[in-house]
Amino acid sequence: MPADTPRNPRRWVQVRPPDLAALMMARAMAELYRDEPDSPLPAPLVTLLWQMERWRKEPGKHGG
Repeated sequence: MPADTPRNPRRWVQVRPPDLAALMMARAMAELYRDEPDSPLPAPLVTLLWQMERWRKEPGKHGG
């Protein structure tokens, strides 16, 4: 944890941008499916990636 963040870990998670959690989830899903490059992306992963793209297009709204 950075020195200037609150000591309460729950609050520390709350001050992170929401797309950080989506990125971590998407990366975990991608690692599960990396051994099968020809298979289609799972729907939850596609949903997370689309949401992250929308957040990037709306600066300041979602911490991005």
